[in-house]
Amino acid sequence: MNLPIGASAQANWVGSVVDNVSGGVGRVDRGNYVVVDLNAYLLIGKDRRHRISARLENAFDEDYSTRTSRSFDDNTGNAYPYGVRGAPRTLHLKYSYSF
Repeated sequence: MNLPIGASAQANWVGSVVDNVSGGVGRVDRGNYVVVDLNAYLLIGKDRRHRISARLENAFDEDYSTRTSRSFDDNTGNAYPYGVRGAPRTLHLKYSYSF
């Protein structure tokens, strides 16, 4: 409690997920992935009013899909599934001051 630093880690495991996509596409399996976020902060100044925070979202750059939908081939008109990609590895930096 007395140190001017802190850190945390969060892991989100998504088990088996099946999307039923219309238009003749059918069942699309996705899921079975883990996304890990890492957080750290540093309090600065004798009164510790300044705070610098960092968050690394999707620390291991897991390639995952948050949902499945369908699209159509321009030439044949056939439907095919596509996944909406989840957030890639992203670094967030933040400065704050407490009054």
